[in-house]
Amino acid sequence: VSVTPGITTSFQIEFDDTTRRTFVNPINFGASAVDIESDQITIPNHGYKTGDKVLYKSSSPANPLFNNFTYFIVRIQLNYLKLTLSLKS
Repeated sequence: VSVTPGITTSFQIEFDDTTRRTFVNPINFGASAVDIESDQITIPNHGYKTGDKVLYKSSSPANPLFNNFTYFIVRIQLNYLKLTLSLKS
């Protein structure tokens, strides 16, 4: 009997010393992805769904976001999302 796996999946794992958290497949984006006027972030095919919890990290955070702060995702559509403090805001 020969067994050959048909599916291979790769993950990027990172550990953050500051927050002491492990991250799987972190998504990075630049300041140009943040639209202050429409209050949304553009990330092509981001894969998030409303309610996902994320850690926002930036050396120059977009106002009113804070560095090393946990937010919830509000999915607008495939390429657009918002960050919120709670699912009720």
